[in-house]
Amino acid sequence: MRAILLLFSLFFTGAWAFAQGTGDLSFIAWNADGDDGFAMVTWVELAPNTTILFRDEEWDGSAFGTGEGQAEWNTGDVAIPAGTVILFQNTSTPTPTVSFGTLSNTDIALSATSEGIFCFIGTDTQTPSTFICAIGNAGESVAFGTLAGTGLSVGTTAIVLPSGADVAEYVGPRTGLDVGGYQLALNDNANYLTQDGSGDQHNDGTAPDEPFSTTPFEISDMDLTPPSAVGVTINSSTQLTIQYSEAITPASAEALANYLLAPAVSIVSVVYDVDNNRAVLTHAGFTTAVAYTLTVSGLEDLAGNVQLTPSVFTDLLVNAARPNLRITEIMYNAPTGANELEFVEIWNFGAEAVELGGFVFRDEANFVYTFPAGELAANTGLLLASDADGAAAFYTGATFIDLPGSGNLLGNGGEALQLLNSIGDVIDAVEYDDAAPWPLAADGSGPSLELFSPELDQNLGTSWIASLNVVGNLGGIDVLASPGTYAAITLASASFQENHSIFLESQDTVRIPVSILGNLGQGSLTIAVESTNAIAGTDFELLTTTVDLATLPMGDATIEVSIAVVDNSVADNARYIALQLSGSNILGGSIGRHVVYLNDDDAEVPVATDALDLRFTTSYLVEGGGSAEILAHDATTDRLFVVNSINTKLHILDFSNPAAITEISQLDMTVYGSAITSVAVRNGLVAVSVDAGDFATGRVIFLDTDGAFINEVTVGSLPDHLSFTPDGNFVLTANEGQPSDDYTTDPEGSVSIVDLSAGVMSATVSTAGFTAFNGDLADLLAAGVRIFGPGATVAQDMEPEYITYSFDSGTAYVTCQENNALAIVDIASRTITDILPLGYKDYRELDNAFDFSDRTDSIVFANWPVLGMYQPDALDYFEVEGEGYLITANEGDARDYGAFSEESRISGLNLDPTAFPDADFLQQNTVLGRLNATTATGDTDGDGDIDEIYTYGSRSFSVWNATTGALVWDSGNELERITAADTTYGSLFNASNSNNNYKNRSDDKGPEPESVTTATIGGKVYGFIGLERIGGIMVYDLSDPTAPAFTTYVNNRTLGDDEGGDLGPEGLLYLPPTESPTDTGLIVVANEVSATVSVYTITNDELVSISDRPIVARTIKVFPNPTNLGVSYFERPVSYRLYDVRGTLVKSAENAAYAELSGLPAGTYILKSTQGEVARIVVSQ
Repeated sequence: MRAILLLFSLFFTGAWAFAQGTGDLSFIAWNADGDDGFAMVTWVELAPNTTILFRDEEWDGSAFGTGEGQAEWNTGDVAIPAGTVILFQNTSTPTPTVSFGTLSNTDIALSATSEGIFCFIGTDTQTPSTFICAIGNAGESVAFGTLAGTGLSVGTTAIVLPSGADVAEYVGPRTGLDVGGYQLALNDNANYLTQDGSGDQHNDGTAPDEPFSTTPFEISDMDLTPPSAVGVTINSSTQLTIQYSEAITPASAEALANYLLAPAVSIVSVVYDVDNNRAVLTHAGFTTAVAYTLTVSGLEDLAGNVQLTPSVFTDLLVNAARPNLRITEIMYNAPTGANELEFVEIWNFGAEAVELGGFVFRDEANFVYTFPAGELAANTGLLLASDADGAAAFYTGATFIDLPGSGNLLGNGGEALQLLNSIGDVIDAVEYDDAAPWPLAADGSGPSLELFSPELDQNLGTSWIASLNVVGNLGGIDVLASPGTYAAITLASASFQENHSIFLESQDTVRIPVSILGNLGQGSLTIAVESTNAIAGTDFELLTTTVDLATLPMGDATIEVSIAVVDNSVADNARYIALQLSGSNILGGSIGRHVVYLNDDDAEVPVATDALDLRFTTSYLVEGGGSAEILAHDATTDRLFVVNSINTKLHILDFSNPAAITEISQLDMTVYGSAITSVAVRNGLVAVSVDAGDFATGRVIFLDTDGAFINEVTVGSLPDHLSFTPDGNFVLTANEGQPSDDYTTDPEGSVSIVDLSAGVMSATVSTAGFTAFNGDLADLLAAGVRIFGPGATVAQDMEPEYITYSFDSGTAYVTCQENNALAIVDIASRTITDILPLGYKDYRELDNAFDFSDRTDSIVFANWPVLGMYQPDALDYFEVEGEGYLITANEGDARDYGAFSEESRISGLNLDPTAFPDADFLQQNTVLGRLNATTATGDTDGDGDIDEIYTYGSRSFSVWNATTGALVWDSGNELERITAADTTYGSLFNASNSNNNYKNRSDDKGPEPESVTTATIGGKVYGFIGLERIGGIMVYDLSDPTAPAFTTYVNNRTLGDDEGGDLGPEGLLYLPPTESPTDTGLIVVANEVSATVSVYTITNDELVSISDRPIVARTIKVFPNPTNLGVSYFERPVSYRLYDVRGTLVKSAENAAYAELSGLPAGTYILKSTQGEVARIVVSQ
């Protein structure tokens, strides 16, 4: 209703419609006794039904606080003339009154100390739009909080009455002045009558009394008031801001001769702000803690009035020092309520005297005391008191600094006290309380609070003692304090000897040693459980909870904290018990926390079936100082093609005898681009991807098996991986499109499709991008796709990593590692049809317990409140009973650029205190503190802290439904369980590929599964997973995709102090017997770090798996071969069976003169006759 009435008023009142401005009203009287009230004068005519608002609440620069009073004043139906005095009475009662208009929503109860009122207009009493004026009965910061952002200034529009005034009324002139003159007069305390005694004085017959005078103010039409400077703020050691009483001429404002600093300091410039009637004065610089005086004269206002009396501002001080000053004694509630006995002691523990000038002492009610120039000698103290004379009269011989206007400085129920330097740095702070564990005797029973030792945390009640020094008696109660003297009480210290320990749960009682140093028999030690995932009373019992130091030998001693452990028979993960030391009158030592890990002795490790009998055969060094990352094999020539990215080479190796690999040639790929990234071979055609550099489009280079150039095509930015489709008709590249280090260039990620169906010389390229998904950003984020590059679109942020295909060559599946997603490509339409989020792995689940610290002595498989991003690198497609599946190696990766990095140790994350109440425990280095996590994901509510912790990779491989993208199975922690239990390589658990340090990668991505391939052997599908860090190959039987079975783990790295052997498996190939030069299945591995190619023989994967025939077989001539005619003829009729490279029977015939090949996909096939003859047939396009 108020808004409607106001609109009506605005429509009909013409010039009255303008809102009030700053300084249009002023307070002229104040009553903080009885039922409270105040009086105001308006300097402008107030339009009818104007709404003006009030708050008696501190302002913080952007908003009011809460908990105090407010009022809404409607001025009424008649205009109020300029100069009129308005009385507001009974504002703290349910029936407030106002002499014009009406009051509503009014509950302003004024305090006799530390109070202020704001008058303003706005949308409501919490939302001001224009401040009009203010009044208070304490210093600016106490009464108002701050005037920053209000446009008000002490000296003109904000009145500061004598400190502690209960009742005050302006009695200065009410005629003959203009508005500026009256505002200056209202800010002169000599123009007020005040009362500040006890009892209700607002109508006691002694002026001032309510009702206040309503004599109007006669406002001169002419500006007769000379200008002046009314306030100075210190901005820095070289800058001041000066506030003027009114608008002045820029010439007088900026005339350097009008300003004088003493002691002398050169004035450099004065810049006048016309809009705010203030200026910034820049000078040569103040000396620390020296009191300066600024004199301002010669100002002229816009009416020609010239300043008559200089404005003088004294005690301008700058002091940015941070000396070793501590609050050491607090008398906050003296007996019988004698407030004059209250004091605070501040002690200088430094070796040098401290300059105090410019330091600030404040309380939580915003009382501020700024120290004048002065010095505090080393190892001496100073005393602050609300009533210095009263305190000195009682505490004989002690000298106190008076804190005028401090009011109830030291609250009986507790108070926050601060000592700051002039730039706001906290030198010391304490928030005391009147409740345990703070000494209760200090709350009105006679003693003060005294700090045990400057080494203690002052905000702990146990760091303080009730004084034992009797200094006098008051009302029959002894007063105990020692103002002006300080002697630290010597305390013992307690520390765990180690920060963690690891036991088996089968140990009935575990004992943790604690060192006690300097015991004098005083105090007690408390041992508490800070955090645990075990159940107290069921899994364990803390037997040692307190230790009385009086029971221990004097001096140094060692005690044991005992924990009874329950050994159950349930297979479980490690339990942790985090202990913390505290106590009374005892110092904390260097190690105040200790984590006890209880490893389960019932946990089971997968047992290898060894169904394939996989054996190491050989290792070949590709090039010293180089690398071996990706490799491909050509069966027709028995050649390997190996990517050496460090030296930008492609190595062509003779693989006809795997036990004696030799190099045929090496190609310098810098002639094609800045980097070589991947290689693939199909039917004698070699495809190599190269990066062109400078974020340009990449290339695919086609070569023959001798390395001779055939053709090249252009693809997307940074092609990181390429491969042929199963039918050989296409080559696809995963174009990562990574950004520049400064993120000013961010190419789009994409998948390029090279069509070879018309022959390599007629190859065409289509590049499928993600631009169609740019409008789906919100939906993708909500689904869990990570899109987080600075300012990046979906298309720019997606980074394709690796590709595999459905058997029919119709669909490509592309990992987008950093995005934790899978892209689906329809090859026929050359488009990306979907982006599937992969979700997250919950490390709180039983099967997902991992060893997450490289700082613990041994392995601890425990569950933690952490989520893993799968972030797969390589993947492969396989089918079981006609259903398509994907297997992924979940390596994980982070973005780490100069302009943007998401990497952080968990110890460096700002963890949300509600989500992680035990953050201090979790962020210890022996817990989760060293684990790498992302800062880009996990702030679920947008408040700037981390609500969920996400780490890179999942330390596993996973099986996914290829149609839906749903997770079918994950290896949990099996990879780490298996390597930890390995009789040979267990000593290298989570070692890196660059060192043999035990657990070196526990704090990162563990074994780091990177590469993966599948093979059908003996009718079963197997998965081979390369572990990039510890090395070696994990083999699983995937015949049941919902429950893959561990088959074996093989490795070929050396033990001992130094790393050696095959290090960093990156590329992985399975060669079936039909393509193997040994007619036995092989696993061939490219090891990036050691630059080696290692070969493993699958003993149980021979060419004819149902017989034990010799590996060397007779051959039969077939022609034409290769063939694209749909038929190949034999040298004589034979009965045969024809197999594809996976060992699947595709055709058979009896006594045939030729093989009918029409309808078969291009590729290599193995023909076996009933006479034992063998032939390779290549079907080409």
